[in-house]
Amino acid sequence: MQIVTDRGSDLTSKQLEGLDIHFVPMRLTLDGKSYSSGEDLSAEEFYDLLEKTEGFPTTSQATAGDFAQIYRQAAQNDPDILSIHISSGLSGTMDSARAGADMVPEAKVTFWDTKTLSCPEAWQVEAAARALKAGWSLDRILKTLE
Repeated sequence: MQIVTDRGSDLTSKQLEGLDIHFVPMRLTLDGKSYSSGEDLSAEEFYDLLEKTEGFPTTSQATAGDFAQIYRQAAQNDPDILSIHISSGLSGTMDSARAGADMVPEAKVTFWDTKTLSCPEAWQVEAAARALKAGWSLDRILKTLE
């Protein structure tokens, strides 16, 4: 099984050590320039820029195509995917994830709505990844996340 999440999880490099997690980037705009989080801009660079600008950043969810690309890549290793994302009540990310999964019939995607964002989302992603690494089943992981 593979784990996919969005960059809204704000996982640190320390949390990621030894874990195999696939990320779908979020787009953010700061001071009129657009970035792909985790790809064009690290968390450290983001906070440095934030201190130097007067405006507020804006974000937008990943597209269905972004998700499809990650699901397609992940499914090459294992078609079973647990996709863990930012709260569906706060973002349309889950909708994009579902639409992306529909574009990749070879992937068997199970979705988990964290009902939160940032660090609490990261804790759920990290817990699932560590449980998977320990050999837990999907059902057991989902019960733990509840």
